[in-house]
Amino acid sequence: MINWTTFKQLMKPALLVALLGGMSLLATSNMLVSQQGDSRTGGDDHGDNPVVGSLPCYVEPELDLMFGGNATSAMFPVPTLAMIGGTDLSDQIFNADGVPCGLVNRGGLGMFTKLGLVNSGSITVTRSDALKGFMQLRQWLPDAYNGGTISMVSSIGNPSRTVLSNDFELPIQMIAAAPGPFVDARITIKGPSATERTLVIYISAVGDLLTVSFAP
Repeated sequence: MINWTTFKQLMKPALLVALLGGMSLLATSNMLVSQQGDSRTGGDDHGDNPVVGSLPCYVEPELDLMFGGNATSAMFPVPTLAMIGGTDLSDQIFNADGVPCGLVNRGGLGMFTKLGLVNSGSITVTRSDALKGFMQLRQWLPDAYNGGTISMVSSIGNPSRTVLSNDFELPIQMIAAAPGPFVDARITIKGPSATERTLVIYISAVGDLLTVSFAP
C-alpha cells in the first residue's frame, strides 16, 4: 500500500504537461498500450513497473477501494482522476502521457481495469468506445473540496454544481455523443476556500479520438 501523502510529495512535478500541445496529438495518435513487462515472463505483462502509452505507472490495487469501494478522505488525501472500464480497458487506452507516475489497479498481463492520474497527464481513448459507455471518467476528491464547485465551459453547455461527494462521474459519454467532428470542454473544480488547489480537466473529441487531460 502506498502512503499517499508521501507518494504525492515524491512525485510532485517540476513542470506541468503541455496540455494544448498534447491536444494536437488527437488526430494522429494511434499508439496502443505499451506492454513493457518483466523480462522473466517474456515481456507480456505490465510487471511491477507498468508503462501505459509513455506514462510510467505504479500498480495500486487500492484504486478499487477509491472508486467503487468504501474509501475515506483520510485514506486517500490526493485528488485523483481515473478512467474506469472492464477487463478490456488496457486494450482500449490508445495512449497515456504525463508526469510520472500514473496508477493502475492491477499488474500482470496488462489486464488493469482502472488507470489513475495524480499528476498532470492525459489519457486517449476512441470516441466510439466512450460513446458506447465502455469506460467512465471519475474524479476522487478529499473532504476539503466538499461544498466547493465543479463547473464546465464547453461547446455543448456550461453547467455547474456543488461538490457533495468524494467520488463522482465526469461527462465523457455526453461529450462523445455531441454532434460535429470537434467538441471540447474545460471542467474546473474548486474547494470552498482558497486553500484547496484548483483542478482543471480538459476533455476534447477530435474525429474518433477523445482525450482527457488533467492539470491538478
